[in-house]
Amino acid sequence: MIDDGYKSVRLPEAFVNRARKSAQVNDRSMSKQIQRWCQIGAAAEINPDMRAGKIVESYNARPDAIK
Repeated sequence: MIDDGYKSVRLPEAFVNRARKSAQVNDRSMSKQIQRWCQIGAAAEINPDMRAGKIVESYNARPDAIK
């Protein structure tokens, strides 16, 4: 087995469908869309008192942000 640094996960179909639609609208791969959502969600957990818009703004300013 080749370890390319990626792992498979099981996600609910409804979530995958929403991610697919958002990925298309934002011109991203589905994988990148889900990564973006996960990174923004992690930032929200770390900063529970920060408004959502500010979290996204801060995330987008990161050099490693998925645009």
